[in-house]
Amino acid sequence: MAKPLKLPIALPKEDIDSLFKNADSFRDKLILEFIYYCGLRVGEFLSIKIEDIDFKERVIKVASKKKSHGLLGERIIPLPKPLILDLKMYIKMINREEDILMPLTKQRIWQIVKKTADKAGIKKNVHTHTLRHSYATHILEETGNIELVKELLGHETIKTTQIYTHLSTKAKKKAIEAIYG
Repeated sequence: MAKPLKLPIALPKEDIDSLFKNADSFRDKLILEFIYYCGLRVGEFLSIKIEDIDFKERVIKVASKKKSHGLLGERIIPLPKPLILDLKMYIKMINREEDILMPLTKQRIWQIVKKTADKAGIKKNVHTHTLRHSYATHILEETGNIELVKELLGHETIKTTQIYTHLSTKAKKKAIEAIYG
């Protein structure tokens, strides 16, 4: 018997905005923005080096491990304008020699996400991967392009990405309304 499909939690955009507004510091807000706006796994976020950010092209290079091969892969993710502005400000503020953008631990990132979600009054069990799921769901709802979501998330197969098709009721309604009114 097949194991029942466990759907990931995706927050509405209003809750994402509330997270950003309730962060305790500029740095914490940037962490939340970065993970959400780029759909990153926490390990990917923690490995980002300042040199991985290309402000001219408005992209970031993200190293990610391929599950099936154990190999490192790389994907290029576009950076939205709000994140670029905050990133530039943060890099000016830190003014240090280290190459890692934010030398923190996974546990510290998880604490920041949990604390901010509580402060924002979000009742769902929010964790770092919730931001990634929300990113994927929002992109799929807006574009209807599962291949795009697959590439942005760095999934090896479309099968992995298909979980988000179960979440995108808004996109389904939008399509039906466009066709039938």
